[in-house]
Amino acid sequence: MISLLTSRDRDVYLDFAELKVLVARILVTLHLDAPLPSTGTRLLHQHHSVRSAGIQRACSVRNVRNNELRLDAHLRAVLTALEGEMAPGAAATSEGDSEVQTGDDELKARIERLKAEIGRIDCETCAGKASRRPCNGRWQDGKIQRGNARCLDHLRGLFEFAVAVGNRAYAAVPHSGGDKAITVGLKTLPGRDLKVNAATHFPPDDHAAARAADVSIWLPAEKFEIANYYQTLYGLLHEVIVHAPQTLGIAGSRVPQGDDCPFSEGFIDSAAVQAFLAAIDDAASLPEPQREQVGHLDHVGLTARLRDGVMKEHGDRTDPDRIPPTMPFDPTAERERTILGQRWSGRQTFQKLGGFAGLVDEAISDAATRLALAINLLDLDRDKRLQFIRMLEQALTRDAERLTRKDLERKRAVQRFCRYGDLDSVLTAFNLT
Repeated sequence: MISLLTSRDRDVYLDFAELKVLVARILVTLHLDAPLPSTGTRLLHQHHSVRSAGIQRACSVRNVRNNELRLDAHLRAVLTALEGEMAPGAAATSEGDSEVQTGDDELKARIERLKAEIGRIDCETCAGKASRRPCNGRWQDGKIQRGNARCLDHLRGLFEFAVAVGNRAYAAVPHSGGDKAITVGLKTLPGRDLKVNAATHFPPDDHAAARAADVSIWLPAEKFEIANYYQTLYGLLHEVIVHAPQTLGIAGSRVPQGDDCPFSEGFIDSAAVQAFLAAIDDAASLPEPQREQVGHLDHVGLTARLRDGVMKEHGDRTDPDRIPPTMPFDPTAERERTILGQRWSGRQTFQKLGGFAGLVDEAISDAATRLALAINLLDLDRDKRLQFIRMLEQALTRDAERLTRKDLERKRAVQRFCRYGDLDSVLTAFNLT
């Protein structure tokens, strides 16, 4: 058994305007997503735009004593404006008075939670810890943000949560390579896409004696909405659980797998999602900070939404029907459909493995996840990985009269793994030794 993942801060590449916009949008959308009334939506875009006059003016000023420049002051100004525009009952009409009144208490509670969270962000305290002035729009801001900046708590919290889920899942995985640990860093970057994007790279200090991986995440600060929060969590879970530990057992340098690989992007991605769902359902097994985090999510009604949001992202990334056939022929769209189809095949194989494991023993609910993650750690090239899921799919889906002797051996090996954790029998049956 291994304690696989440790986290480290890497770099924050968000400039000051993007940081102010992103933090405000995250806090507001998390606490006030109802969805927002139309007045609140307009206000959100007016006050949280990188291009807004207030942001441009604040970020061009080089005088840190100017209160408008500071992030905490900006957040308080946003809160004041929201309280005025979205005061309970303020939007009531003669026809909708009762409906608006019904939501008054909930809206008031949401605003109070938002107020409490904004009150925790104090630029002076953060800068004091770093022995620097508060962020002022210069390049040194990243060094302050990389410390214990409360403004990035939500992003760091998601990252630490993904690491905790990964450790919980891999702790149950048999591994013959001895105790190894991977240091995983998080880089936050501005994104120009409307969606959150993520990728894993292996830095120069990633070698057999000390493994390391850097997860980069591109955040659309200008348009960040509640769906982007779900995408952020899903992207971090995928990179931390699927890619950061991949081929841990290799002797030399590691190489990232392509986004068209059905093993990584479908089969192991499904295992990562199952690991997340299991962790949410068994929060007591997580470290105390993440246990408290799940409790807080339950309190503010976010747990169910996060679960649904992660499942939706997982489904969208593995659904070829999301992109209909194009007429006339569009090679770019068709390539995307092909990639989604390959991911879908890996996802289907994992679901069949889960169904088979349930037949072996209903009490062993995590056997499919454990087997997938155990294979993910092995020093296997792309061809071997594809060979494994192809053989597995054949053994699990062929009719009884079409099963070969090899298919039966592989099914028995999977049974032995489910019951006894016997990974060696799987490696032998699937020609992975």
